[in-house]
Amino acid sequence: MTTPQKPKRRLLRRTWPLLLGGLFLLVLAAPMILPAGVLFPLSPAQVISERDWQMIAKDPESSEGKRVVVYGRITQFDAATGRTSFRADVRGTPFPSDENYPDGMVNTILDGSESDLLPLVEGDVFRAEATVTDATTYDTQIGGQTVAPHLDVTAIERSID
Repeated sequence: MTTPQKPKRRLLRRTWPLLLGGLFLLVLAAPMILPAGVLFPLSPAQVISERDWQMIAKDPESSEGKRVVVYGRITQFDAATGRTSFRADVRGTPFPSDENYPDGMVNTILDGSESDLLPLVEGDVFRAEATVTDATTYDTQIGGQTVAPHLDVTAIERSID
């Protein structure tokens, strides 16, 4: 009569560190390979006042990660900015219908997905839901540098004139 053998656990002892390591790497890499909001849903964008927007524009780093609704007019969207980024004059409240260039406009850099931004061109007026990321310094055409708030657009719609 043969005695029953104990199950071999050697394979499990050797593979659990690999499985744990693979899971750890997946968690680290997921934000880099998945679109924003897939792992963690985005919080709703907040409607803000004109003063709120001025405070964000004054110090974007202090508002990093804040989700806001902004309004703007595209001032540059060409080969220099690329297909996923544009410059716009932005404010925190909708444009008054009787003003072509209302007060409170702030030069801003906005990034988004190519498919969302495809229908937009320079001069368009828009409403966007975006996340404040930081401030961006860029070279101007006259040889200087300027700093602008930087936003990541998660939803955008062109206003009908």
